[in-house]
Order: sequence, then structure tokens, then C-alpha cells
Amino acid sequence: MVYGLLCNGEGCPVAVSAFKGNPADTSAPARQLTNLCQRFGMERGALVGDRGMIGQTRIKQDLKPAGPDWVTALRHATVRKLADQKCIQPGLFDDRDMAAVTSPDFPGERLLVCFNPLVAAERRRKRNALLARTESDARALAAAHAAGTYDRDDFNRRRGTLRRRKMGEHFLWAFYERAEEFTSTAST
Repeated sequence: MVYGLLCNGEGCPVAVSAFKGNPADTSAPARQLTNLCQRFGMERGALVGDRGMIGQTRIKQDLKPAGPDWVTALRHATVRKLADQKCIQPGLFDDRDMAAVTSPDFPGERLLVCFNPLVAAERRRKRNALLARTESDARALAAAHAAGTYDRDDFNRRRGTLRRRKMGEHFLWAFYERAEEFTSTAST
């Protein structure tokens, strides 16, 4: 089930509609917007949806050809790419927590970016917890090897299980014959 909410320019609800949820019907949102524009005598309308409803493929195939405006969120990988291209810079957020940016990857589109300090703090907390847990597990694995529980091959296989947290890139992994040679090189 998909719900559509029509709001006026001030954001006040005007109408609500319910539709069958059919992920295979990618043209439905643009088609429904056209129907609403006709029903309410509007010249233009904009779709607002999450990444699942309004993704890049849907924008290219359905929305751009049909002509409506849209508001959605970019995926994390796309935001990271914009940051790597220096389209998004930390200095943009010095005075405000929001900024408008442009990118050659999104010609003619207006991108709004925001910085949420609460989300940043939570991500930092989770990352540090994952780093600490991975380091703890690596130390336990090294101690088990030193106690003779695992040979080198078994040690390396079990070390592979530490990758499930995707924190391996923050460590320099080296095999030492004696556990007392183990030192952490985690970056923070």
C-alpha cells in the first residue's frame, strides 16, 4: 500500500490517496502526479519520496521525461562521491547546518546537503564501538594462537571472521609467532 499526500505551497494537506503498492510499476508516481494536477487544476507539482520510491533510475527513466519536480535523498555512496569530488566541503556548514551545492553528475539539479551533529555523534559512537570490539576479538584470537589453540592457517581463517564488521581497513594485520608481539594499530 502506498499513500499519496497532496499539500499546498505552504505544506498544508489538501488530499490523501491510497494506491496498491506495486514496486514493478515505476511510472505510477509520475502518472499519479499528472492525475492530481489535472484534478486540482495545477500547472506544476513535485513528488517527494524516500530513496526507495524516487531513486536515480526512476528519476532518469520516468520523472525527467514526464517533467515533474521531485525531492528525494541520495544514497550514502553518492554523497561520499560528492564529498570526494569536493562538491561538499565541511566549511559549508560553518554558519548553517545546510547548504546548496552543484555537481556535474547532477546537471540542472539543485542539491541540498545538511549536517546533523546528532547523527554524526551516533555514527562516531558506533564506529568506535566496532573498532573496540574488533580489536578485542583480534587480541583474543592472538592469545588463542599463542596458547596453541590455532595454527597459522586456522588463525588466518578465523581472522577472516573479524571482517564481518567491516573494520579491517582500520587495522594493520600482521602475523607474529608469539602473542606478546601483537600490538594494535587501529586508527581513530
